[in-house]
Amino acid sequence: MVYYLRSCSLFIKLYKRSISLFCFFFLVTASYCFAQEGSLKTNNKKDANKKDITANFFVAPSIQTFIPVAQLKDYTSPKPGWRASFGYTFFHQKKHSLPLYFEAGHSVVLGVNPLVRTFDIFPIMIGLGYEWQPFPLLTIGANVSCGMFISNIKHYSTALDLLQDKITTTKDVGGVVSGGVSVGTNLIENNLELRATLLLETILEKPRVIPLPSFQLALRLYPKGIYNYAVKKQEVKIVEKIIVKEVEK
Repeated sequence: MVYYLRSCSLFIKLYKRSISLFCFFFLVTASYCFAQEGSLKTNNKKDANKKDITANFFVAPSIQTFIPVAQLKDYTSPKPGWRASFGYTFFHQKKHSLPLYFEAGHSVVLGVNPLVRTFDIFPIMIGLGYEWQPFPLLTIGANVSCGMFISNIKHYSTALDLLQDKITTTKDVGGVVSGGVSVGTNLIENNLELRATLLLETILEKPRVIPLPSFQLALRLYPKGIYNYAVKKQEVKIVEKIIVKEVEK
């Protein structure tokens, strides 16, 4: 516990300025989007009555893996991990939208070198994105995020430790910055979205940074939106039955 407290304190001191700037931009963007949505509601009361902002909240589970780079492919072998995000999409179901989200997950890298067993990364990030829907079933987007990671490395300090099976666990806390582009498709009136994202995740460690290309395949769900869609479809069926009965009379 003392180790983590000291590590977190060091992390905050090292990256306080960059995190503060990102959070400031994050809050300004969110405030602007809330103001814009409020303005749209004021200008169109009928649409405002129909609008359910809770339908803009989403959850997005995904599978993730790092892409081997030349500098590390002789030492590591990335394995599938996972990410999960929760957020809110401004201007959802419009041509241009802006998702803001919180993301966490677990990435796994196995060591090819006999002295390194596993390298586990647990990122915790906040991010924002921009998405453009040129066609009803196609969305192109970009996103950036930043935060911190907790790493857990299991390794052998020496060849003798390997022979004696004396494994050592090294834990660390650092910063991470991520940016990427995505392409996807939208179903059920944009309430079910499949996204493929190519990312560059940069691990900030003293005294260097480690760029790690990454691939994610995510399924974004808008629970309230899917519920509203199901209710609407049920209402349509009821109306159709009533019309059929009236025609038969």
